[in-house]
Amino acid sequence: MTPRDPTTSSGALRTGRATILATSLMLFGCGTGCGANGASSATTQPSTARAPDPVEIEGPTAPPPGRTHTPPPRRRPVGTNLAPPSYWGGAFPFVDLMKHSDGWISGSEGTWNDGRSFETDPHGWLRRLAPGRIARVFILGGEHWHPTGRFTVLYEGRGTIEYRGRVEALRREPGRDTFVLAGTDGLYLEITAVDANDPLRNIRVIAPGGRCDDDVTSYCTADAGCAGRCVPFTENYAEQPFHPTFLEETQAFSVVRFMDWQNTNRERTLDDADELPSPRRWSDLPTRESMSWRPVPVDVMVDLANQLGVDPWFAMPHTAEDELVATFASRVAARLASDRKVYVEYTNEYWNDIFDQHQWINGEGCRRHSRNPGRDCDPDGNGTLCEYTSWNATQERCLDFGRRYYAERTVEIGRIWREAFRNATPERVRRVMAGQIGGADWWMPEYLERQVDGSPAHTQVDVMAVAPYFGGGERRERSVDEIFRRIPNRRRDGAPENFFEILVGPADAPYGDVFHWIQKDVAALRARAPNVEYVAYEGGQHLHSHDEAQMAMFTRANRDPRMEELYFQYLTMWRVLTDDALFVHFRSPSTWGAFGTWGSKERQGQPLAEAPKHRALLRYIETE
Repeated sequence: MTPRDPTTSSGALRTGRATILATSLMLFGCGTGCGANGASSATTQPSTARAPDPVEIEGPTAPPPGRTHTPPPRRRPVGTNLAPPSYWGGAFPFVDLMKHSDGWISGSEGTWNDGRSFETDPHGWLRRLAPGRIARVFILGGEHWHPTGRFTVLYEGRGTIEYRGRVEALRREPGRDTFVLAGTDGLYLEITAVDANDPLRNIRVIAPGGRCDDDVTSYCTADAGCAGRCVPFTENYAEQPFHPTFLEETQAFSVVRFMDWQNTNRERTLDDADELPSPRRWSDLPTRESMSWRPVPVDVMVDLANQLGVDPWFAMPHTAEDELVATFASRVAARLASDRKVYVEYTNEYWNDIFDQHQWINGEGCRRHSRNPGRDCDPDGNGTLCEYTSWNATQERCLDFGRRYYAERTVEIGRIWREAFRNATPERVRRVMAGQIGGADWWMPEYLERQVDGSPAHTQVDVMAVAPYFGGGERRERSVDEIFRRIPNRRRDGAPENFFEILVGPADAPYGDVFHWIQKDVAALRARAPNVEYVAYEGGQHLHSHDEAQMAMFTRANRDPRMEELYFQYLTMWRVLTDDALFVHFRSPSTWGAFGTWGSKERQGQPLAEAPKHRALLRYIETE
């Protein structure tokens, strides 16, 4: 697969925080400070199992009783990667929009961001605020589509909250503010005072509308839109945290990959301040009570899997120590419905050197296996093993160490998970390795045939996962029509007639395209490791360019009705070549932009008639 833009997350939009803030300042009309235009303020009043030692797990250890929803029939094994919850990405899976926020920005009337940190409680709420200092937090970015209408803010404690954006009809009462957000300017909160004896906390920003009491996937604004009652989100946001449109758009899939919900991917090109630290221990992860769900708490992810009857796919952080892995796995084993299996992967795309985990794993491999790590992997002596440089002998050594470590750590994590499921059928844990599409000639010997504790790794994993994108690399097309050109004759390893050329490659291409690579992988895996399942951890179109005009053409192609037929041919080809293997699309509805058009829709709740990729996925899933 062609490496993606380094500012993206596994093909996903992941703009750095500095860029987001600069954009938001422009959209909200903020210079060095924000004035009172479009702002409303309120001075608040007081409102009326056990894991491996030594970690204590909070909350119940049993799965919730029964499902609240029966998903539609699924004939084809298709999953989706979930877009990360964020205030800027067009995907709002939670009705409490505070859970999508990035965290506090420190400033004052004259300074938007002074770079200082705050003293917060374990859940992220401010303990105190010095006079003249302002704590800002974004709820909805104004650059893209977002909900509008009447919002409800619930809180505990004392302090002063100001609402910035096109806020109208503000009403206040103890512990509860309501207002109407109009237009597309977005929304952010400013905390200008906090009572240190009873600080503001547990702030919940509840989206407009509700859900039908007879169908949790039906969004409503009044009883007339339901067979029964339209239940406002304010009544059941705690026990039903997921937005109905998010559930409706996700329910057709049989697997959900939580890589972006776990913040597993790490961008090598981003400053440290633009990424949350990669977690090492269980205590590094948020809980249900946390202000922001970045990453999303494990209980919430399991609740989603249980509610929709899907198999979860977790990508464990590259820095995760055994204690985190074991506690996470024990929590899933205790709560996941007994008829579901779970896919477990170590990190995301270790093979792809645009990601920070690539260098980190190489360094850990050197530390574990080199007799002299400093000499072999740190030639400049700065203390960082296998740091990113142009290709040289050190990088070659580091890659060998890293591939060895990746295979070993994948097996180790699989063992920990199966041990956690020892009383609940260990085979429910599907242990995943991942490699580059068409790369069987290197991931077979480097990963699957690697000896780990005296046995080849392929006897200790269950799945080999690849990303069969099409349309990546430098494109030759000069128009949308050329993207949808068909080939008149059979080419490349028996490619069917009248296929889209983008899938099988032009006549002068040396190897064809994704059609050829899938065939190559499947043949190698069946010949040398037939016990290992071949699946797609990601896939779909990969039309992307740094050229603005070219990217605009690719965006038009994604909106073109012909994209539905192109996707359907692509998925049908996958089914034929892999004997109907699991395909996990990248990704769920989310904003398109300069960094890619990855979402099956351009935003959550977009009408199906406007979403050819989503239509193709549903059509394929329902095909006999």
